[in-house]
Amino acid sequence: MTRDTKPERHVLRCAAPGVLLAALCLLPFLNKAFTIDDPYFLAEARQTLITPLTPAAVAICWDNAAHKRPLREIGSNAALMGYVLAPVILLGSREWAGHLTILLFLAAAVIATVSLAFRCGADPRQAMLAGLIFASTPVVLGMAGTVLPDIPVTALGVLGMERLLAWKEERKIHQAVVAGVALGLAPLGRSHTLLLLPIGALILASGALWPPSLRKLRAMGLVHWLPIILAGCCFVFFTWITFVPSPSALLPGAPNPEQLGGLHNVRHNLPALGIDWLLTTAIGIVWLIRGGWRGTLALAAILLAGQIARYGLDYDLATVLSVGLAGLVALGFVLVETWRSGRPVLFWLAVWLLIPLPILPYIHFPAKYLAPCAPAAAILIAWTLSRLTTTRLAMVSSVVICAGVAFGVAILKADAALAGSARHVIAEEIAPHTRAGGQAWYFGQWALHWYAEKAGADCLTTDPPYPHKGDLLISDEIDGGDYFLQNLPGFPRHLIRTVTIGEPGGRVVSPAAGAGFFSNAFGYWPWLWSDAPINTYHVWVLE
Repeated sequence: MTRDTKPERHVLRCAAPGVLLAALCLLPFLNKAFTIDDPYFLAEARQTLITPLTPAAVAICWDNAAHKRPLREIGSNAALMGYVLAPVILLGSREWAGHLTILLFLAAAVIATVSLAFRCGADPRQAMLAGLIFASTPVVLGMAGTVLPDIPVTALGVLGMERLLAWKEERKIHQAVVAGVALGLAPLGRSHTLLLLPIGALILASGALWPPSLRKLRAMGLVHWLPIILAGCCFVFFTWITFVPSPSALLPGAPNPEQLGGLHNVRHNLPALGIDWLLTTAIGIVWLIRGGWRGTLALAAILLAGQIARYGLDYDLATVLSVGLAGLVALGFVLVETWRSGRPVLFWLAVWLLIPLPILPYIHFPAKYLAPCAPAAAILIAWTLSRLTTTRLAMVSSVVICAGVAFGVAILKADAALAGSARHVIAEEIAPHTRAGGQAWYFGQWALHWYAEKAGADCLTTDPPYPHKGDLLISDEIDGGDYFLQNLPGFPRHLIRTVTIGEPGGRVVSPAAGAGFFSNAFGYWPWLWSDAPINTYHVWVLE
């Protein structure tokens, strides 16, 4: 990469193809149903309009516990989406409002990625390629179909790092302020982005790191670290003013915090990390193939060993472990090659890819945790592909972008089918009953929670109010509601209808298929084709 001395004159022009590509992929899904954890953050946004400084001060039905639980018992005190999604609530909680909000953040992330590529020494062609690769990254497209924090957090993270580099080069006070605010707010959505602060500090200190020089560090002065200082202050301040204490005692049925984390989870999550790097971003495959015969041989040997173990030794997880290992090897190649490049900023981009590692002890490791790393991955891919001849660059980059778009849209379609099934069943089974004056109940979470409550149903719990004879109750299988409902005594009922939805197609959450884009608890693969049902719903009459 060669340094452009006036990158700002190219940024919008070079970002336009990436923004257009993102819009073309996402606009067809503008009315896609809310999915998975979307209702959690929508509840947070609704509470923001009531108690603006405490978005998490509300209780909802979640995790199939037979009690309403405070958001602080379910998740961290992450207040960002309470404010981001507040306009969506004001617009009637319509799906298009939520998805359009996320699309705007994605467009901002594309622009910031292109600008960061220039700051890292890209020429206009390489910067444009970085924007296109980022916009076509499958995990980015998949998460852009939700209203989860991942895309806003990605936009804040890449904006903060770009402004930090601008501050290092130009020393304009507004650059430090924007960098500090962006990097300070990002962890309020996804806590692992807090690790961008030490990476930013290392970037600012890079002139004194090799060879190490305390004299040079002292000579930099306190003002040199202004973006990091502002980011830390911003994070602490907003965490303090929005803080809601966690309940002192867990409600019955709530998961024990000790079950949510521990080193025993690493052995399940490490393969997921490798698989996600290989399949939901382009960097794994590109780096192995671009590495020449060594990378290609390493990929072939690992996958072949996995197949031999799978079919020769009848080891079911062999394919999972081999693909996961290939992804981790690719990540190692990225670190080694960027270190050897002699370009410190490229190495720090590679280190950026490691910020999800502290999440490995958590109870699961979904692909979404890689989204904040996607800008760095896109810039690194553009850098390594730029060393190809013009013809090969055009061919390989076209394949990378088209394959990313195809896989990303496949994830979007499968997720739209999953979330849309809940919206459809509620509209057909519950809404007519409540409109006629009847009472309906639900037991479950995710999209079922959102659309059932929107239709006037209430969550069935062991706390009052209690249902009456003749009330309807709906539950489903995919989120575990049916399983937990079996252990909920005191509510006699008889089944009147089972609704099974799903023609053969793509799946992103399916224990039967082994697909687990939103959680590797369902399966290691982010997307799979399957003829298993998308979901099965049970409609009961309470006696």
